[in-house]
Amino acid sequence: EVGPAAMGEVEGPGAAEEPESDSMSVEAYRHGVAVGLEQEEWQEFADFVRQHEEDGHWDALALAAQHRGAPQDLEYGPPMIGPEDEDADASGSFESAVSMQSPFESWAVLGPLADRFSAPPKLRLNHSLLWEVVDLPLGYENLAGFGPNGPPMNVLDFCPATEQVFVANQRSLYSFSVPQLQALSSEGGGGAAVGEEVERLTELPAQVNRIRCGRLVERPVVVAVGARGHVTVVAADADRSVAATLQNVAHDRGLPVSTWGLALAPHWCPDRSGELAVSANDHCIKSWTACPDELRGGPSSVSSSASPFSPPPWPRRGVGISGERWSFLGAEGTANGRGRLLVTHEMNIPCIDLVDGRLLSASLDGSVHVERLDAGARGAPCSVSTPVHAEGMWAAAWLPLRSLRTDASLRGPTPEVGGKEGGGLRPQLQWVASGVLLPEEIIATSVLPLLSTADLLQILQLLSRGHSLVACAEVVAAHRRELLALCFSSSEAWLLDENARWLCRQPLPFNGTYAHVAYSSELSTLAVATKMDTTSETALWTVTPIRRRGSLRFSLQFNALPYAHPESTSYPQGVILGMAACSGGRLLTLTANRRLACHGLSLEKQPPPEGLAAAGDDDAAARGDSREAAAAVAAAAATQ
Repeated sequence: EVGPAAMGEVEGPGAAEEPESDSMSVEAYRHGVAVGLEQEEWQEFADFVRQHEEDGHWDALALAAQHRGAPQDLEYGPPMIGPEDEDADASGSFESAVSMQSPFESWAVLGPLADRFSAPPKLRLNHSLLWEVVDLPLGYENLAGFGPNGPPMNVLDFCPATEQVFVANQRSLYSFSVPQLQALSSEGGGGAAVGEEVERLTELPAQVNRIRCGRLVERPVVVAVGARGHVTVVAADADRSVAATLQNVAHDRGLPVSTWGLALAPHWCPDRSGELAVSANDHCIKSWTACPDELRGGPSSVSSSASPFSPPPWPRRGVGISGERWSFLGAEGTANGRGRLLVTHEMNIPCIDLVDGRLLSASLDGSVHVERLDAGARGAPCSVSTPVHAEGMWAAAWLPLRSLRTDASLRGPTPEVGGKEGGGLRPQLQWVASGVLLPEEIIATSVLPLLSTADLLQILQLLSRGHSLVACAEVVAAHRRELLALCFSSSEAWLLDENARWLCRQPLPFNGTYAHVAYSSELSTLAVATKMDTTSETALWTVTPIRRRGSLRFSLQFNALPYAHPESTSYPQGVILGMAACSGGRLLTLTANRRLACHGLSLEKQPPPEGLAAAGDDDAAARGDSREAAAAVAAAAATQ
């Protein structure tokens, strides 16, 4: 139940009083208030809603699109996806209205009225080259010596917990600090004296295909996988020694298999499961679980009352001659043995990603698969797979929904609940449960976090303007766990929800074969390094998903990163073999000729043409007058 004060707080100048009876009229009133309709338009809108309610059509954005005068209000109102929208369902799935052969975006409703809505804001990428190491000291091995299966996927990564940069060259793994790299750039490259100071961590069994930094039970690590199925775990903290070496073998033959995909919990994720997953040429994904006691320093170092883990009944290994001292639970409960089989595809799996117990895989068979490793706790489907593209998928990454930019955040500061930019109003959330009025603090801390994003945007924000502010703020709260998947084939990009259902599909302005991706949550942007693109002038691109404020509608924006060097067009010396996103909007790239570059990136809204800008200023002024008047009326009501 919603208290009457919560409904009355949004009444502006000329707003109609809520009907006392006829539940259909009451619902129409609430929807009309939510999209900011004036009194003279309310009755027409109510009749329109009454007509469509009989058909179960309750998408506020689609309804108002067919109502005169509403697009201007919806530009700053709370549009959303409804459960029975003709062009999108509650999950954002567009199979019923969009052909598999056609690109699409969910930014506005489809059909002849789509042009009445504002287009997604255009973004401009600002790029600067902060520093560059012309010849990174990586020993005597040839970084450009690719194996028979082609170039490695990624041989560079950055650990934000230790500010260390890790680079793999063939069978060697190196570690650099950021100040050390900056010193190398100022000295013009890796001379003999400087090269002697480079830390070579370990020699690996075979050529490395990918390395990745992350966390295993709160311990920073860097993991490397290679051509002979080795999975080498190295501590990324001050220890920086080999913690374990696992062997990935083919599921059907039991022989070492070339391993390409690698996934573990990223540093920004609070996942403590200790899962480590790999994908290989046997078309399978396997995993191991790290023993938490050993990563925390053993059961004697952490008291049982302070540790969130119970001592597991897993086999343990002591520190041997090789220095391996961590145990990983594999198939059939064996320690550091064969991995557990999780997923099988019909073809190779170049890329996998793991965040918060959700495993994402993109395969050359053209499918995207989501496996929930903790499905029992969530009560969600354990496995979801969808065909995406016949050409095959090369890259995939999880994106936190809370980190995506919205069109409102690109316009300026986001309205704060109860702040001046929110009209100076404190939302009145009066909820009644069994005759008891719930305090606002209880609602905000113990009720809203349990609601799904669809519930927040499709139901809660339509109750009142105050509920709209609270719902939009809850969607981007730090504790929210909703994820989106951004996947790439050689020619298209797909945005999917965490159940592998479509949200956007757009053609790529580059060739995505063998492409590697790195996500920067600060920029809400995915950087893409191409390896086989011969049509574009640059091998670096960015893809920025934008979410329409107050909705689950999205758009994808592509920007080329203008980075060129003397060998940027030559193969293989100019191929980008390593890329990593760092804090502060920095991006590291490593080419096959050992050139390491640090790029500074920032995004801003591209200004519209002069004529459109003037018209927009007039509209903004009109909206400002309306908001000031509404705030004055609300303040007077609060005083009474």
